[in-house]
Amino acid sequence: MLTLSQYDKIAKKILRVHAPAFITNPDFLYHVTYEIMMADHLFDGTGTVEGYRKQRAQWKIYGLIKSLKRKLKNASEDQLGCLEYKPTEATEPINYPFLTAAENKLLRLKYEEGCTLEQIGMVFNITKQGAQQRLCQIQKKIKQELHSH
Repeated sequence: MLTLSQYDKIAKKILRVHAPAFITNPDFLYHVTYEIMMADHLFDGTGTVEGYRKQRAQWKIYGLIKSLKRKLKNASEDQLGCLEYKPTEATEPINYPFLTAAENKLLRLKYEEGCTLEQIGMVFNITKQGAQQRLCQIQKKIKQELHSH
């Protein structure tokens, strides 16, 4: 188990590469640090813990930037210039063998493509609330599967 300062160092290193404009933003640092801690907690032994930390942090950074862009939709391109996600390497697509194809697709839409719950609902012909419920069910299923091993 790492200390909070060690997790912060890892988060700052990842932010420096993927979102350098936000390295001093305490909210970004908090969220990325939390994702790295969750990665350690949820790591299932597939691949390396460092790779899993990095992947979860990248998803969080991407989600935070997408959220900021939505909030600032009336901002100029100059203001949005720093809101760019900078992936350095391709991450493996989400594909849990214990989930159905539809469940994996929902996770990919949410976490890889950054779709909103409304957009996911349109793809699956369900409401925003239905998409949220399915996402919660899938997350519970993943947690159960990870804790059973």
